[in-house]
Amino acid sequence: MSLLPQVRRKMKDNPTIKLENISIKFILDKVKKKSFFALKNISLQLEEGKILGLIGKNGAGKSTLLKIIAGIYYPTEGKVNVRGRIAPLIELGSSFIPNLSGYDNIFFTGGLFGFSKKEIMEKVDKIIEFSGLDKFKNLPVKNYSTGMFARLSFSTMLFFDPDIVLIDEVFAVGDEDFQKKSMNKIFEFKEKGKTIVIASHNLSLIESFCDKVIVLDEGQKVFDGDSMKASSHYLDLFNREEKPIDQTGKRWGTREIEITGFKILDENGQSKRIFDKNDYLELKVEYRVKTQKDFVFGIAIKTKNGFLVAGPNKKIEIDKITSGKNSIGFIMPKMILNEGEYSIDMAFYDDDYVTAFDHITDVLTFIVRKSSLSNLGFIHLPCEWNLYD
Repeated sequence: MSLLPQVRRKMKDNPTIKLENISIKFILDKVKKKSFFALKNISLQLEEGKILGLIGKNGAGKSTLLKIIAGIYYPTEGKVNVRGRIAPLIELGSSFIPNLSGYDNIFFTGGLFGFSKKEIMEKVDKIIEFSGLDKFKNLPVKNYSTGMFARLSFSTMLFFDPDIVLIDEVFAVGDEDFQKKSMNKIFEFKEKGKTIVIASHNLSLIESFCDKVIVLDEGQKVFDGDSMKASSHYLDLFNREEKPIDQTGKRWGTREIEITGFKILDENGQSKRIFDKNDYLELKVEYRVKTQKDFVFGIAIKTKNGFLVAGPNKKIEIDKITSGKNSIGFIMPKMILNEGEYSIDMAFYDDDYVTAFDHITDVLTFIVRKSSLSNLGFIHLPCEWNLYD
C-alpha cells in the first residue's frame, strides 16, 4: 500500500478533515483472539486554515490518529472525509526507494503527489538547498545516515505544496539550524492558511500554535477545546500516572541487588511529576540487597528523544548498609532543567561498572514547565551577572 494515498483524495475544494466515530482495532494474537482498540469513537472536524494539536501520553493514540487522517491506516469503524493534498510528516522517508539517489527520490515522491516532471524541476533545487544535502544528492539514500534520510524526506514533503500538513514530533530532525528552518516553514504554512494537525509533547508549542487541542488517553478523546485548558488537562493526567515496575522499559541484571520501588517526590514527600523552575525534586528508590560486594547506583536523565542530559552515580560500601530492604534518594534541591519532558533510567552495578545487578530503562517520566524567562539548552545554569559602566 502506498503511504501517500492522499493523491487519490486530491480535489479542488477547500481542504477539510472530518472524522465520525472512528475506531481502529489491532490484532495481537490471532490464535488466542487477542486484540485491542488503539482508538475508540473519535470524532473531529477541522476547517481550512485551522490548526489542531494532539497531546497525550505515549501510547495514547496520537500517531495512529494522524495515520488514519493520512490514509496510511483505515479505521475498523467510522467514517473518514479528508479533502486536499496531504504532507504526512509522520514516517519520514517511507516513500523513498533505497537504491535511488536523493535527487531521484525527490522526483519519485513528487510523482506520487501528482506533480509533473516540469513542476518537480522547479522545486528540486530548493528542496536540496533546504535539506543541506547538495554534496550527497547523487548518493543512493540507502547510504544516508538516519539524520540525512530524515532531513531529505522532511524537506521533500514541505516543498510539495500541501493543503494539509500532519506533523508527528518531527522537529527533532537535523541540527538546530535545520530545526529552526523547519519551524519557520511551518509558520509560513500557518500564515498561508494551510490546515495543520500536530502531535507533540511540547506544550509551549501546542499552546502558542494551535487553535484547538484534543487530549487523548488510552485511545479515547478526553478533552477537546482551548489549548491552555487542554494543557492543564494533560498535565493532570500525567501527574496521576503511576506505572508498576513490570510495566517500565527494558530490564536486565543478576538481581544481586534488586530495585523494588521508586517515586519522584516534592519537598513534603508527596508524589509529584510536574515541576517548575527552582522546585525541589527527590527520586527515592527502594532496593533489596543479596550481595556482599560494594556497588554503585546511578541514574540517567534523558530528554523525550533519548538525549542524555546527566548521569550522576553514587558508590555505596556494603558495610554501611543493612542486608535486606534499603532505599536511596537522589535530590535536586532546585530544578535546573529547562522546559521539557524527561525520562529516568536507573541501575545498580558492581563497583567496577562491569556487572549489572539491576538496570531498568525509562522507569519514570516527569515534566518541567516553561518559566517566564526562556533559556537555551537543557540546563538552567546557576550563575550571576554583573553590569559594568
